[in-house]
Amino acid sequence: MTLARAIAGTYSALVLGAVVAPALVLEHAGDRGGLGASDGADLIGASMAVGVPAAALAWRRMRPSAWRSGSRTDVGIAGLISFSVLAAAASALPTLVLHATTGLAALDADSGWAVPVVWALTQAAAVVAGEATHRGVLCWLGG
Repeated sequence: MTLARAIAGTYSALVLGAVVAPALVLEHAGDRGGLGASDGADLIGASMAVGVPAAALAWRRMRPSAWRSGSRTDVGIAGLISFSVLAAAASALPTLVLHATTGLAALDADSGWAVPVVWALTQAAAVVAGEATHRGVLCWLGG
């Protein structure tokens, strides 16, 4: 395994962690608050459904063949900036959206499917924001 592939693999694992970490934190907080261990599994599943394709996309964009489109330094800078946008958005967007929709009847406890769907959509929006940032930074650095 070359160093470049190891960097790409590590980066994709970090992306997966950034997408799944908010759900794990929320489940741990729920366990400490007395909600039980199984209540957060739907959010973790939704995060994994978004995080695995995001990690595959991150690996694809950081592998050595992606360096043909730009220099290694440009790809690395774009990767770091897009990761910071992804990590911030993956924790902030679900919090903001779920807080803003607290009073809506569609997201109450009787409709158990709505919260994981909203969670997955906000995580997908965070991934899109990270990808758009990566492409924008590469375009800006490239010329």
